[in-house]
Amino acid sequence: MHYQANHLLPKTRSEAGIPLRVVAALQACLICNPNILMHSTLMTLPCFKTLADQIAIAIDNARSYELSQQAVRECVKLTA
Repeated sequence: MHYQANHLLPKTRSEAGIPLRVVAALQACLICNPNILMHSTLMTLPCFKTLADQIAIAIDNARSYELSQQAVRECVKLTA
């Protein structure tokens, strides 16, 4: 790994970007940039990956719920 300072984030000492995927489809990206140097990044990456997976599932569930609510509203309109 290589760290390169970002002048837009002067207090950032470490950075990790983990994709949020649901069934191989990219949903978003979890960016972690603490103001401390993370020497154990390789050890903590599996934790970040697990967190990213859980966030991606939550996002997908929220989208699915919203789509189901839209379908219910459409059905109610058609039967009214």
